[in-house]
Amino acid sequence: MFYVDVERFVTFHHRDGLTFAAQLLYITFVGMVAALTIVRREAEVVDRRPVPWLASVVGTFGLTASPMLFFVHRGPPLYNFGLAGARVEAVFSSVAIVGAIVSLATLGRSFSVTPQANRLVASGPYRLVRNPLYFFEMLAMLGGLIDHGRLVSFAVAGVVLGSQLLRIHYEEMLLRDVFPEYDE
Repeated sequence: MFYVDVERFVTFHHRDGLTFAAQLLYITFVGMVAALTIVRREAEVVDRRPVPWLASVVGTFGLTASPMLFFVHRGPPLYNFGLAGARVEAVFSSVAIVGAIVSLATLGRSFSVTPQANRLVASGPYRLVRNPLYFFEMLAMLGGLIDHGRLVSFAVAGVVLGSQLLRIHYEEMLLRDVFPEYDE
């Protein structure tokens, strides 16, 4: 069943053009994550402890896989907004993915999956918000929750959100230690 849902996701069999655009942007985002992971610069300091590493991996790949998991229409429905929910998801996802792409482009080679100190980025969306990439990723997940009112969607979102909050905590601790100007 999961294979069929992944196949449907990848082949763009969606309800409308907005959803198609959101999914195309999502694939661009995933491609950027992969490319920046490969070309990232070597970090000054890396947090190699198991809990920060696990939180980072679950947060990263949970967010990457969660849109596919939302297509799993199993489990008890909590609500159903129909086409209106799908359109809200498409709009949220489009805004979120564009914001995430801009955030990734701003990070550039300083992007990392696990907590690392490469350089302090304070330009683009990072001059306004400490964690814009995580904010936009959660906005996309919220869109998925609005459209797919299944218990499994909320369970996945809860695990990913908890992991992201842990990840943010460890990342900020590391950045404060390496860059004293971080809090400014």
